[in-house]
Amino acid sequence: MRHLFRAKFLPFAVVSLAIASAAPPLLAESPQATLITVTEGKNCVVKETTILCAALLKHLREVLKLPAGSRVRVRAEKASTYESTAKVFELFQKSEYKAPMGYVNVAETPEE
Repeated sequence: MRHLFRAKFLPFAVVSLAIASAAPPLLAESPQATLITVTEGKNCVVKETTILCAALLKHLREVLKLPAGSRVRVRAEKASTYESTAKVFELFQKSEYKAPMGYVNVAETPEE
């Protein structure tokens, strides 16, 4: 058994282990950032593709193959309705994606 582990193979084994431990896993997908625009009506735009907002998660999973844990930014156009935008955020709250949400408090300025 002693003749199987000779000193000349030690540097090769050390280098091989160092390379194998530093290499990223082959099947792991890194999270990505994606921009979604809520447009007029019940439509959303994802990477220049217009789809129904109700089918948004299915499109991200099956067509774009967006990995779980990806950050999704939602932008609402002026023509979009509050209900459509709220529905999109509701979809993301129940999904595996991260959608940061902020509130803007707009106070009316007094008339001069």
